[in-house]
Amino acid sequence: MGIALWISQVTVALVFFVIGGLKTIRSTRPGKKTGDADATIPLPMRLLGGAEVLGALGLVLPVATGIVPVLTIAAAVCLSIVMVGATIHHLTHKESPGLTLALFVLLIFIVIGHVIWVPLV
Repeated sequence: MGIALWISQVTVALVFFVIGGLKTIRSTRPGKKTGDADATIPLPMRLLGGAEVLGALGLVLPVATGIVPVLTIAAAVCLSIVMVGATIHHLTHKESPGLTLALFVLLIFIVIGHVIWVPLV
């Protein structure tokens, strides 16, 4: 079970690191031209991207280093809350919530796995 948790943690962390990093450093929204009025990424979206990058690091680093490993559970819970919001956003905009739901399921698996099957504390 430990290997499945590690694979899940690294996979989810990579997804959040890439997507959050793009939200943070990209200057324009995908599909928009630089001159468009709504082309720039707003500050709240950049902050969310930064939080996703920190959450990605929180999924892997605490367990890997052994320094306060319970932070991995906290990061997974926080990111799962973000995924609930993202799912609601996608549903209200008539977009597919497939990726957000898959990430949510993996995050809940990580939480349950570290609370029940492979306790960190």
